[in-house]
Amino acid sequence: MKQIFLLCLACCFSGLLGAQESSPDTLHQRFEVGLNITNTLGNFVGSTGGLTNDPYLLSFRFGSATRRIRTGLSFKVQDKTDPDFSFLFQQKETTLRLRAGYEWVYPMSRRLGMYWGLDGIFESQTDDIKTTNQGGTASLQNRQWGIGGGPVLGLVWRVHRRVALTTESSMYAIMRRGTERVVAPPDFSTESVHEFIWQPLLPTSLYVNFSF
Repeated sequence: MKQIFLLCLACCFSGLLGAQESSPDTLHQRFEVGLNITNTLGNFVGSTGGLTNDPYLLSFRFGSATRRIRTGLSFKVQDKTDPDFSFLFQQKETTLRLRAGYEWVYPMSRRLGMYWGLDGIFESQTDDIKTTNQGGTASLQNRQWGIGGGPVLGLVWRVHRRVALTTESSMYAIMRRGTERVVAPPDFSTESVHEFIWQPLLPTSLYVNFSF
C-alpha cells in the first residue's frame, strides 16, 4: 500500500505540472541534484521508517540527458552521552557511504524513461562505545570499511523540464573488512571482521531531482 501511495502521488504531481507545460523537454541539463524523500512521504501516511533500505540521502548527476556520471552520498555523525544512576554510557559513531558510476538513459515517451548503469561503492564506519561504573570502565571499538559495486536499473518521470522523479533497483556485491576490539578487564580481545554479501535493493525509494 505504501509503494502504491508513492506511485499515485508521483502521477498526480506529474499531471499537475504537465498541465502547465505540455511541450517536450528539450534541455540537456549538465548538473542534477536528487534528494531521497521516501521517509518524508512516509510520515504523511503514518509511518516513520521501514519504507526504504536505500542508504543514500543525496544523489548527483553530471552530463547530458542520455549519458551521465552518477554519484551518491550519505553520512551520519553521532556523539551521545547517557548518564544513569548506576553507570555512564558514551557512544561516538561516524558512518560514510559513497557511490560513483555511469548511467545510460533511454526515453520511453515524452516524459517517461528508463536507465541502467554500473556503480562502485565505498563504505566506512567507526563506532566507539564506553561504559563507566563503580567497577571500572569497559569499551567496544568497531572499525570497518567496505568496497563493492554492481548494476543499477531505474525509471525516471520528468514532471517538469527541471524536476524529475526517479526510483531504482540495484544489486551490489560488497566486501567488508575491519576489527572489533573489546576492553573490559579482565577481558581483552580483538577480532577481525571479514564479510562478503550480495545486497539487492528493490525500487522502494523515491528521489526528487532538480536540474540546473
